[in-house]
Amino acid sequence: MNLSLRFDNKCLQSYTFLMIRIFFVITLFISVSSLACDEGMFKYSIHSSETNALTEKEFRDTIKNFQLTFSPEVKKKHKADLLVYGQWSSDTVNAYAERDMNAWIITLYGGMARHKQLTMDGLKLILCHELGHHLGGSPKKGTNKWSSAEGQADYFASMKCLRKWWKEEVWEDQNVPDYVISECAESYSQSRDQRLCQRMALAGQSVAMMFQELHQEPLPRFETPDPLRVVRTNPQHSTAQCRLDTYFQGALCSVSEEIDFTYTDESAGACHSRLGDFRGIRPHCWYASNNLYEIL
Repeated sequence: MNLSLRFDNKCLQSYTFLMIRIFFVITLFISVSSLACDEGMFKYSIHSSETNALTEKEFRDTIKNFQLTFSPEVKKKHKADLLVYGQWSSDTVNAYAERDMNAWIITLYGGMARHKQLTMDGLKLILCHELGHHLGGSPKKGTNKWSSAEGQADYFASMKCLRKWWKEEVWEDQNVPDYVISECAESYSQSRDQRLCQRMALAGQSVAMMFQELHQEPLPRFETPDPLRVVRTNPQHSTAQCRLDTYFQGALCSVSEEIDFTYTDESAGACHSRLGDFRGIRPHCWYASNNLYEIL
């Protein structure tokens, strides 16, 4: 009788332990499956003389302003909560987007925000890029059902996100390259729109210079776009030059920021050769639509 009782208890304990392990594995799978993107885990010293002048207050104020600007749209259109976590004390140069049910999450580390090449506008572009994984539409990454490709998140960042964020702001900068001034004037007739285009271009330059330094790549320049022409869309990170090209083309596209990208039509809300556009289109260094006009 006692032996039987001990045997039953042992079986019960084994069964309970097995169920706990199964539950843990399922929970772990669900939690990691929402991860969308990873800029690469680089370490950067917050005490280095190579850092920029960004303060923790500016860092947190920027995140707060970003949430106040875009949370209402995310809530209204997608019934989701936009949550942004700023890890100021971390030296990690990274940012990523993920989803957890109806929570759309963005995490930004202090090491990236303090990188010497990153300006305040560049920091805002990074936040917009991560939002682009949630709202950028197609083309998507192949790792999950909702995250836009890296290049598409870059395209969204300047063309939709920064334009909405800055449309009420007045901006003047005397250090805009002549090439950028000329190109923006080709896309926009109004001086306010031209200045907004210039500002987006310089924000893109800041971010591209950061990635150029981190990856030890050739110096990205507006006048020398990446000559690569992919035969299939690359959903992952491209070169610093290609990213600069994407930010700049997003700035040059005059399609309204109020027209959303979609998951079904890559020409919707965008400049696209299918629509007869040759300016402001996604760069061929990462994007391939297999469209006759682009092939030519």
